[in-house]
Amino acid sequence: MTAQKSEGGCLPWLMGVVICLGALSGLHAEVPPGHWEKVGQLEQGTCTRVVLMDGERREGGFVELLPDSIVILSDGNRIAFEKSNVREVRTFEPPSIWKRRPGLVGTGIGAGIGLAVGALAYQGDESGWGWATIPMATLIGAGSGLLVGKVTRDLTSVGEIVYRAADNP
Repeated sequence: MTAQKSEGGCLPWLMGVVICLGALSGLHAEVPPGHWEKVGQLEQGTCTRVVLMDGERREGGFVELLPDSIVILSDGNRIAFEKSNVREVRTFEPPSIWKRRPGLVGTGIGAGIGLAVGALAYQGDESGWGWATIPMATLIGAGSGLLVGKVTRDLTSVGEIVYRAADNP
């Protein structure tokens, strides 16, 4: 038996990965509305993001929960937000390099993987056009890495949603 060379190379496989990642990017955990009391279970100092009804976001360390408001410490100031003006409360982690520059990191990793895949695909190609697989695979890898970087940032930076107003769309 002789080994047969696969037609189509790595491109169909890479496109399949990109499509799967795109489908996964739409997944978000839904939190039922309410649960104001759950905010009170946060430890003091927990990084907290308060989203107001007008869309404004304020971040700071959790201080306390009162029956009708939440208090956070932001830039050294205690700020209270009335429950009726709060759309959402969530925790988050302080940004690391991955979370500050996910597109850049993902693009670099993807380009490296694409370069390796392109170089492997180029080996043994006798058509004379095999060299073109290297930059193409590198560009596809970089684009896929950018997508993965952005998606993972969105999925990892949300933290836990502890409260969502009942009338929040």
